[in-house]
Amino acid sequence: MNGAARDLPGSVPSASKEPYHAQILIGPYLLRNQPGPYRKILTEAGFELIDPEGDNALTEEQLLQYLPRADAMLAGGERLSAKLFELAPWLRVVARTGVGYDLIDLQAATDRNVVVTITREPITTAWPSRLLR
Repeated sequence: MNGAARDLPGSVPSASKEPYHAQILIGPYLLRNQPGPYRKILTEAGFELIDPEGDNALTEEQLLQYLPRADAMLAGGERLSAKLFELAPWLRVVARTGVGYDLIDLQAATDRNVVVTITREPITTAWPSRLLR
C-alpha cells in the first residue's frame, strides 16, 4: 500500500503518520491487473489502485469487501445498489466505462453526493486495444 489506510467510521484510529493516498477501485476485468497508460497516470498522481482478482465483473461480495475503502471507482458491468453506496463512506465518483446508467442506482449516488460519469460516445471495437498498449 502506498499510504496509510484510512480509518472507517466507527473504527479505532490508526497510529500511522504516513500520508493518505486516495484509492480507486478498478472494476472492469479488462483493466484489472493490466498495464496501461491510465495506471501510470493515476499512480504518478498519488492514487492507489485496488485491483481485485477475477476475470468477470466484480461480484456483490467483492464490492462489499472493497468499496468501503474506495474514494473512486472505475466501473464496468458492476451493479451499484443503494446498499453498496451506503457502505462506501469515502466514495465520491464512479466513472463507468459504458454508455448507460442502468446498472447504477442514481438516486442513491445523488443522496450520497457521489458523481457518476459514463462514456458519452458508443464504444468501438478498437477501444480494448488502446487500453492494452
